Amino acid sequence: MQILISLYKYMFWGGLQKDTLRLAEELHSRGHRVTMFTTDWPNPPEFINVEQVKVCGFSNVARMRAFSDAWLARLAKGGFDVSVAMERVPGADFYFAADSCMKTYYERKYPKWLLRIHPRYRYILDTERKVCGKDSRTVIWHISPFQKEEFQREYDTPDEHLFALPPGMNPKCVRPASQAEVAAIRDAIRKELNIPQDAIVLVIVGSNIMRKGIDRMFKAATTLPDKWREKVELLLVGNLNNNDIEKIARQNSLENRYVLTGARQDVEKLLLASDMMVHPAREEGTGTVLVEGIASGIPVICTGCCGFSPIVNEAAGLVVPEPFEQESLNTMLANALDNLAKLTDVTREYAKNHDFTSRQKVMVDCIEGH
Repeated sequence: MQILISLYKYMFWGGLQKDTLRLAEELHSRGHRVTMFTTDWPNPPEFINVEQVKVCGFSNVARMRAFSDAWLARLAKGGFDVSVAMERVPGADFYFAADSCMKTYYERKYPKWLLRIHPRYRYILDTERKVCGKDSRTVIWHISPFQKEEFQREYDTPDEHLFALPPGMNPKCVRPASQAEVAAIRDAIRKELNIPQDAIVLVIVGSNIMRKGIDRMFKAATTLPDKWREKVELLLVGNLNNNDIEKIARQNSLENRYVLTGARQDVEKLLLASDMMVHPAREEGTGTVLVEGIASGIPVICTGCCGFSPIVNEAAGLVVPEPFEQESLNTMLANALDNLAKLTDVTREYAKNHDFTSRQKVMVDCIEGH
């Protein structure tokens, strides 16, 4: 089959972009032809045909609106069997819902009068209604039970238009069976990053620092008892702004206790070099990186707003309830470090008995049955 997929822009460190690439790889492995409709995809794999569209506008919302219009025009031209939207754009056969329901999220965060007049919010909510409303023909792939509840509450989305996907992650994050291999990777990464071998490394992975809760992580670290505070190193992975991180570190007197790696393509190795993941996000539709942390064998702390928080809870019970309170995170982190060995064993046992890598296979099964 000829498959047309929309993705606004490819960035190798982005979670949505990784999902898109793995979907394209699975489609290709089954003999389908993949065309990517995008504004930018540098150095794509040979099996992906890229249709690059130029969008103009003085604001992000203007450019997104232009992309959406171009996508609808491309759908009208035809020449493909199935269309897949990885972005929130209307008209596709399938939409991959990587985010929470934005109507629910925005109405919790902003006054309704602002949502009615702000161009960005008006555009996003209008587009979400077109994609998820009961008159839409799009099948919504959702990856969290929270999403189904929210879409149906806000838009009366029919059951037959909602399809639950299993967790999906980079299979490289599955912990190697060889302890010697793990030890060698851990040692090499810590030497590369100048992290002491006996340090307790807390890792966070993301690009939007405030959304992922990096400031909350620093605040929790600075309140730790001395026995842990003196051993903890914070490992910050992603395309992060160093000036923002420096400011947060100064505010918490942790200027010399963190390592900022920038975007990396070997996150699985960084996870093996870590002892715990801390992900106190303010909003997180799913949080694939949480599953990757569990699969790599390290305990994960997250907030209850994360779509995959039920998995984190099943693995080791380390979920900070909503509404978020900093003191709850502080206490949970300190207690987790006190019980790190036990929580690590529990997490690794959980990971052995769960499959976190089948999402793209299920997506392609769904496409083939369309």
